[in-house]
Amino acid sequence: MASFRIRALYAAPVRWVRGLWPDGNPLRRPVDRLEALIAICVLVAFGMGAPLAAMTAWRSSYAGGLARQHAERSAWHPVTAVLLANATTHGMIRGMTPVAAVRARWTAPDGVVRTGRLYAPIGTHAGSTQRIWVTASGRLTSGPLRDFQVVNQAEFAGFGAVAGTGIALLAGVIIAHRLLDRRRRAAWAADWQVTGPLWTSMR
Repeated sequence: MASFRIRALYAAPVRWVRGLWPDGNPLRRPVDRLEALIAICVLVAFGMGAPLAAMTAWRSSYAGGLARQHAERSAWHPVTAVLLANATTHGMIRGMTPVAAVRARWTAPDGVVRTGRLYAPIGTHAGSTQRIWVTASGRLTSGPLRDFQVVNQAEFAGFGAVAGTGIALLAGVIIAHRLLDRRRRAAWAADWQVTGPLWTSMR
């Protein structure tokens, strides 16, 4: 049963490909040959355009990520924060580590002492220190982009470019198929106007 379903799943695409194959069938119309040519051109365009689009998007995203990382590292500063309370068990999961929001104190780059709440691992005691990132005014931030985040964003952009190229070409194929179907049905209707009377007169 499973093999039958698999064969049925691939039967329709196989019939479609066979229908587009440029053979010597005398019943094949010019519109059918045009559709076959469009399908071949789309496959070639995807094979050549998808890698180019992926590489272009990857390089653009990677360069933008590096520029953002450099800007954040230039504008933000790492400082040491001192916890003012214990990190209790009433917390949340951040990444793979259970953490809790705890008040802390740190000195901003301009020398002003600031306080705020940051996440510390459960069980951390008051007086413990933690490395954090702050802006020039001392406001707490999540920190600049890491190297792996820059790479991940570039890879995501590359995959997105490939998917976008495929979707655009597929949409073009669908539109072309519908337009050619209209011409095909019109040709069938015109032929039937000629052959229809002949069939009725033979009865």
